[in-house]
Amino acid sequence: VGQLIVERQKSTKWGDKLFDTLAHDLSQSFPDMKGFSKINLKNMRLFAYHYPQNEFSQALPDQLTWTHHIV
Repeated sequence: VGQLIVERQKSTKWGDKLFDTLAHDLSQSFPDMKGFSKINLKNMRLFAYHYPQNEFSQALPDQLTWTHHIV
């Protein structure tokens, strides 16, 4: 999700309302899933921005939690 946001923001002029709209749309499309808040979507974008080529091995995600990456 984060990588999609990064790619689309490069090619279009998506503003801050994107996250409100996307959070609402994803929550409506996937009502049984959680984690699509505006803040989480922004964090997903930041994660994808800082790791553009998936520059970590499988061991790193196992060692670091989502919170560690956000911090």
